[in-house]
Amino acid sequence: MFVSPDQRPQPPSAKRQSRNKKNRLRRYHHLGIPTTREKPGEKYLEQFKTYVSGFETSQYGIEWMRYGPDSPIPELVRTIPHVAFEVDDLDAELQGEASANRAQ
Repeated sequence: MFVSPDQRPQPPSAKRQSRNKKNRLRRYHHLGIPTTREKPGEKYLEQFKTYVSGFETSQYGIEWMRYGPDSPIPELVRTIPHVAFEVDDLDAELQGEASANRAQ
């Protein structure tokens, strides 16, 4: 999910940080777990056609994610749990990842 950091509350786990090889800061944000079951307290994210729950109450930033049949989210994200990080410069991170993949 691509949501601006100022739009979401921070779980206690968001204080965990790491740095990549170029010394850019990465902050753990959440563990997204796809589900097909309704969860208490779900919030609907219209732009993603997705229901989310658990993030605000989880000590570890676990977020249950239930996708609508017409959700624009890629199948990989809709079916496999993912770990999300916040970064200061997404373009630089993506460029670094592309460079690393070319080097392999």
